[in-house]
Amino acid sequence: MTKPAPKKSASPTPSSDDVALVCGATPDGETLGVLRKRGEKVEAALLRKAVEGQPLQGDLVRLKPREEPMLFDVETLYEAPALPREAEPKAGPSQVANDSYRKGWDRLFRARKRAASTLN
Repeated sequence: MTKPAPKKSASPTPSSDDVALVCGATPDGETLGVLRKRGEKVEAALLRKAVEGQPLQGDLVRLKPREEPMLFDVETLYEAPALPREAEPKAGPSQVANDSYRKGWDRLFRARKRAASTLN
């Protein structure tokens, strides 16, 4: 008879690259403060319930509890697009819809020519 192989003990926590640790909640309990670790990056975040008909403010995620208290695996259901970088400031007026506005801007704010001095 052969001996059965010893059972490998399962890891108590599944390995995941996306984990959230709940740090606190608002007094009304509507918002949770979390630290979220994605890969090598750690970021602070706020979690709220998604409400149908209201816009999302960031990623839409699902939390799966781990055995440790207040620690969750994060499943990203929708990743919000990255915000565009700030545009370089431009000289002159903002983009407008018609030429008469542009002409009015130039008339008001163009550099004035200095009159030639007759003293010398």
